[in-house]
Amino acid sequence: MSTTEKEDLDNPFAGMTDAEGNAIPGNGETEALHAVADDIERMQAAADAREETDAGGENLFNPGAYDNPELQLAKVDGQSIDKIGIAFSGSVKLDRSTPDDCSLFRRLMLGKVVTLKVDAKVVGVATKGKDDSDGNTDAVVETKTLSVNTIYPLSIED
Repeated sequence: MSTTEKEDLDNPFAGMTDAEGNAIPGNGETEALHAVADDIERMQAAADAREETDAGGENLFNPGAYDNPELQLAKVDGQSIDKIGIAFSGSVKLDRSTPDDCSLFRRLMLGKVVTLKVDAKVVGVATKGKDDSDGNTDAVVETKTLSVNTIYPLSIED
């Protein structure tokens, strides 16, 4: 085997570029590739820094913020509750013989925003763990269910 043939086997992509004219790795033109890799690393570091902070430079998520006494919640099986929510159930019967109830009912149209004051009773509490892709507990979510028994319309979008 000649020296030229051996060099061709050692570096099969020598002098080759992709469709956009970029050097193909292994062609001996690695300086440009290193510069691109450095640029990618710099952009990734900048993106990571943006994810960690908001426009004011403060952390978007600060687990220590839950240490505030006003934000304390009971732990479930030793796990802190990460997310909370309220679910609604039940229905409110309107009085068909009352002009106010009929007026309210007519104004409740699909897609309109309605502001209501409600009287409700807590009828359920549910706590669920959410696992990450590795099977570890990622978040503990607690939801309280309210059964609405009376509504007071405050405003309805026109």
